[in-house]
This record gives sequence, structure tokens and C-alpha cells, in this order.
Amino acid sequence: MGELEWDACWNVRDLGGYETGLVGKTRSGSVVRAGNLSQLTDAGRDALLGYGIRTVIDLRDPRAAT
Repeated sequence: MGELEWDACWNVRDLGGYETGLVGKTRSGSVVRAGNLSQLTDAGRDALLGYGIRTVIDLRDPRAAT
């Protein structure tokens, strides 16, 4: 579990280390949560890719954007 520093993106965290309640803990580097990625600078994008992020899933409710 740890906070990550990606330029122009706030509240980025690796969710590794959390207890699953069944088989131990989540693996570090497997799930990362972050705020809005749309403002990432080139350096921020490089950090995201350098961390190994390959898939982004947006879980925001589209109705919240109105």
C-alpha cells in the first residue's frame, strides 16, 4: 500500500497489501487507483507507464459529469 507520485494526478495509490479476507493480501502492483487521469502531463504519463499500468478502467458514474 502506498501513495504514488504522478505529475498532475492526485490521490494515486497502489492497493497492494490489503487483506482479502480469503487468501491473504492483494499483490503490490496489480491494482492502482487514482483520481482523474485526464490532466496528466507527459511526465505523469511516463510515470504511469513506467509503473506498469496497461489497462485503465473508469468507474465514475457518467451522470456525475453533468
